[in-house]
Amino acid sequence: MLIALVAPDNNGGFASVRASVSPLPAKDFDAIGLVVRGDGRRYKLNLRIDRGFDGVNYQAAFAPPAGLWTRQALALADFRPTWRGRTVPDAPALRGASIEKVGLMIADRQFEEFELAIHGVWARRE
Repeated sequence: MLIALVAPDNNGGFASVRASVSPLPAKDFDAIGLVVRGDGRRYKLNLRIDRGFDGVNYQAAFAPPAGLWTRQALALADFRPTWRGRTVPDAPALRGASIEKVGLMIADRQFEEFELAIHGVWARRE
């Protein structure tokens, strides 16, 4: 469970966490499944196809209802390539087998406490 505060200090307005993933399925997949309990706020799932610290993030938003465990399915086709909040039109296509890192983010300068509990994240075929 992630409970934290987003504050405007030092040009703030977002909080994020990420980790390298391995091993991924040998076969390609076309969606990411989540089981989460949110607080009614909007979050982003970030996927990266390299292991670098800074670079293109493929992002898709989701907004789980407050206080309820729910399943979310995010199709890879719905992820948009961005770099520091700006769209990257010439980014390579996102393929499931190429994902190196996964992360979660709350953004849009939503200054207050937030809570997102995560029971599971997995690769899936739609």
